Amino acid sequence: QRVPIPTLPGTSWNLLALDGTCVTSRFAGDQGFERLHLLFDVFTGAIRQVALNPSKKEAESLEHFVLEPGWLILADRYYCSMKSFHHALQAGAHLLVRWRRSTGLYRLEEPTKHWDWKTQLKRLEPGESLGFWAWLGQGKTRVKVWVQAQNLGRDFAQREIERARQNKQKIRAEF
Repeated sequence: QRVPIPTLPGTSWNLLALDGTCVTSRFAGDQGFERLHLLFDVFTGAIRQVALNPSKKEAESLEHFVLEPGWLILADRYYCSMKSFHHALQAGAHLLVRWRRSTGLYRLEEPTKHWDWKTQLKRLEPGESLGFWAWLGQGKTRVKVWVQAQNLGRDFAQREIERARQNKQKIRAEF
């Protein structure tokens, strides 16, 4: 029996989260790991759907899952793609992701010019935010998305840099 997913307070949206990981496995052959992607209910922690070993080429894709109308899916930046947004729209679901800086965003009033995010974000004071509608993608294959950005301040940036160093992640200067 399917347990209903609670709605996000003040909305009619069911809140689900999506994430992937690699799991060490003796059955994985040369790779040594298997890819596991989980779609789970944020409020109860119940796993709703599992995608095991999607191809490396399309590992982070919302298309691995059957979505339902009224779902709000939270996902990391690797799901920020035209395919994922189109899949959510076709199902009547919504997708909330961190934007990938390599993904083209275009202002509605300037649909052929990339959003100059570095200049815009440098203008924000700590705590200030910026929100606007934009096009993700260009030409016939694009989708209208809401962009929300906030300057979280230097203290936050320092903590994130330190966390990345502790996790032995590569750090790139953005500004």
